[in-house]
Amino acid sequence: MKMLTCGLVLLIVTAPSVQAVEKPWYVSFGFSSFFENESSGVGEGIGIPLAIGRDINNLFGVEFSIDVAPSADEFSYVERIDADLFAQATSYEVDSPGILYTSLSGKYTRPLNNTFNLVLKVGLAYFDDWAEVSVETETGQSTTATVFNDKGRISLISAGVEFARDQNWNSPISLAFTHYFGSAHNASNFSLGLKFKW
Repeated sequence: MKMLTCGLVLLIVTAPSVQAVEKPWYVSFGFSSFFENESSGVGEGIGIPLAIGRDINNLFGVEFSIDVAPSADEFSYVERIDADLFAQATSYEVDSPGILYTSLSGKYTRPLNNTFNLVLKVGLAYFDDWAEVSVETETGQSTTATVFNDKGRISLISAGVEFARDQNWNSPISLAFTHYFGSAHNASNFSLGLKFKW
């Protein structure tokens, strides 16, 4: 606790002066690259994050975002069905749309110079992950089973930078690492995005 307090005091002391922003609202979109985590049902692949946010001043803001992580390898879901059913299976089909994350975060922005900002975010996310496996057996019977159905609230932390081309902060490029974590679910990604302010 003492270390956290010292860190916050240092952050406030070294922070630039708080100023109002000309264009407080923004939207952001881009690509995220997720790391595979089969225990959480997360596959390796690309997501498409979308965000809308508001800068309260030049240091602090809030952001609402949506991202979808790809599902884990199909066979990791097939292995979860009943062993007897699996032994009789001649073919299978997996339906898993990916893991949906919706999150609300507080944002801290620390200008490094005229073209780069350090951006830190901390927040809460809701995740929804499900998968169904349809199996056809040797006797021609078809069975559909829900093998994964997990949802809940988890935390998130993100650290990254924003880059303003030609010092134009109306449409900066952002690069960030985000980690979603909780007792029930973990996932991480790198994201690249473009922000538009108004």
